[in-house]
Amino acid sequence: MTVYIDKIKSYIENFKWKKDNKFLIYLIFVGIATILWFLNRLNNTYDAEITYPVTYTSIPSDKKILNDLKPSITLKVNAPGYTLLQYKMKTTRKPLTLNLKKGTMVRRNSKRFYLLTKDYRNKIADQLKSDVKLQSVEPDTMFFNFTEIVTRKKPVIPVHNITLAKQYQLKRYPYCSPDSVVVTGPEIILDTLKAVYTSRVSIKDINRSTKRNVAIKDIRELSISPKRVVVNIDVEQYTEIVLKLPIRKINVPDSLNLIIFNDSVEVKGLIGEDSYNLLSPDKFEVDVDFKDIVLKNDSLLNINIRTKPGFYELRSFYPQKVEYLIERK
Repeated sequence: MTVYIDKIKSYIENFKWKKDNKFLIYLIFVGIATILWFLNRLNNTYDAEITYPVTYTSIPSDKKILNDLKPSITLKVNAPGYTLLQYKMKTTRKPLTLNLKKGTMVRRNSKRFYLLTKDYRNKIADQLKSDVKLQSVEPDTMFFNFTEIVTRKKPVIPVHNITLAKQYQLKRYPYCSPDSVVVTGPEIILDTLKAVYTSRVSIKDINRSTKRNVAIKDIRELSISPKRVVVNIDVEQYTEIVLKLPIRKINVPDSLNLIIFNDSVEVKGLIGEDSYNLLSPDKFEVDVDFKDIVLKNDSLLNINIRTKPGFYELRSFYPQKVEYLIERK
């Protein structure tokens, strides 16, 4: 196989440098004739399509266009071949400017407008060479979906990753100052936006109340003011408190007595030092419900912690069930 390749290579090299080779002369004349034929054909006129760039101006400041704007339009033209060749070879052209100010577009509904490219036919033709005949423009209609630019107030939610030092707890959930910001943008986005979020605040082993000035996360196409807020993290040292609370009996029929064999419950929980003096047994409601006997038919009654102070973190209580006896009055 290598021998044949070498022979072909040798023949081509000899053929290339042989000056009296008639075949080479023939090829030269064929090439010249082809070029002359091509140039002659360029004098004829042809139907063709030209891609033309488009720019947009005067977009209403109180609106946002939702759909993608077409970067170009297609012109169907009739022109000499050499003119078409120039258009095909030219990489940059002066773009057609479409004015989207109010009054130039037709309103289809409150959010959808359109314009007819035929209204720009003369302007397009003026930008073409004199020997180019503009036949049509595609698309014939260009649609624009608008949404109003509105301003709304939205709450700010802090994003955090914090851990507390031993025997410390949060006084309240971390919060922002200010607690809301002004957001401006497309109505279609703001209608579904519930809140904005801060950048993440990460702190380990907190043992005192802390503030952090953080940025609000950017949201595409929205303007937010102010762009920064203060995240407040209020903590306090806690202590464990054990209370002995009386058990009430509720929903007992008038004709019956409900006797329980334990009239109090012991509750254990955590309370911050700042709230210690606010704690008292009368802020709790503990009971057993006679209706549970009817519904569950159990030999033990559940003890229910109905009410407790919000600043008291209940960890456990004992007992959780109690024996009972029913007797008629």
